[in-house]
Amino acid sequence: MSSSIQRVGPAAGTGLSCLCVLAFCMACGRGEPAPGAGVSDSAATGGAVADRELVLIDSIGVELGDSCYVFGSIESVSHGPDGDIYVMDRVMSCVRRYTPDGDFVLQYGKLGSGPGEMTNPLSMATLNEAGVAVCAAYQGGIHLYSYDGEWQGLRAGFSNNPPLYMVGAGDSSYIASKLTIEAQEGQPVAEMVVGRYRVDSTEPDVVYRSDSFLFDPSDLSEFLRRTFFAYVYTADSRGNVYVAPYSTEDYLIQCFSPDGELIRTISMDVPRVERSEEEIQEEADFVNTRVRNMGAQGVAFNYRPEPYRQMVTGLGVDAEGNLWARRGTESVPFFDVFDPADGSRLYGCVLRMSPSEGPYYTIIVDEGGFLAYHQNPEGFQKLYLLGLD
Repeated sequence: MSSSIQRVGPAAGTGLSCLCVLAFCMACGRGEPAPGAGVSDSAATGGAVADRELVLIDSIGVELGDSCYVFGSIESVSHGPDGDIYVMDRVMSCVRRYTPDGDFVLQYGKLGSGPGEMTNPLSMATLNEAGVAVCAAYQGGIHLYSYDGEWQGLRAGFSNNPPLYMVGAGDSSYIASKLTIEAQEGQPVAEMVVGRYRVDSTEPDVVYRSDSFLFDPSDLSEFLRRTFFAYVYTADSRGNVYVAPYSTEDYLIQCFSPDGELIRTISMDVPRVERSEEEIQEEADFVNTRVRNMGAQGVAFNYRPEPYRQMVTGLGVDAEGNLWARRGTESVPFFDVFDPADGSRLYGCVLRMSPSEGPYYTIIVDEGGFLAYHQNPEGFQKLYLLGLD
């Protein structure tokens, strides 16, 4: 692409802001995970064999009562370097910190427009010793808080194109995806980048994956698949980065060094799984309704999911440095666990629950442990504390 580059105008920006929020509210469903009762068999997982199991230990969250335990909409969760649990609540516009046992410690930020306050935050990352970083798009930057709760200021100012799905990757760095749309020779071109960002910078220090394509505002389905659904990724405490591109055909994970060198590729021969018409229609109805409810105007939305399930839908690194990859072809949450040093598969692990509920749980695997939450429960929202059996 050559010359004549300019930003797309405000109308496009409004639609993209709605899609940014949509990307964090994709799943809907009902129910709660049930404690496991032993290792599941292949019938329970839809074909995959589990050697180990994640089990429910406890939960955080109440419907009524102490406001420190009432969630509005959990959007981002991680363990900090101290082992405590950090939960970003989009509706409450804050981050809450809990002990590993679920006791409330303190809150970072609150709803508002003053110093350290935020509205509708998008994502969060714990940055080792540097503190808690929160993407506050409506405030135009990254809020940084020390771990003792002191606001460190608004960093990395931006007026559009906020970083999404932040994952801590160092004292002052995080991994995130970023979407930009620019007019090139009269045509809008979308670019999606997965990169390493410093908390005070809007430009990536390292780019791990990128993709650009002509943006057709009438084709929301393709746009979502090549932007917000394009990659899942994680990082370990040494700064290594793991990326799985969106695919319904190839089970593929790329392992990068901190400076962007491709160390190895992990792949497996996993059969494709066709989605039922009910699955397709349920997701299509949810996405289209959610976009309309956000008030997006001027863009034709008619999202239609692909007929096959995505191969890899989540990544995480545990306390032993093992890489966990969530296999999206299964009806219940199922993970392939790899040794990233040589790419060998160590074992399979399942979180037992009703098959119809499985795809709608977000499960966090990091060096502090295992956590899960339902993105859109029928009742009130909880954060589940899990253990490895």
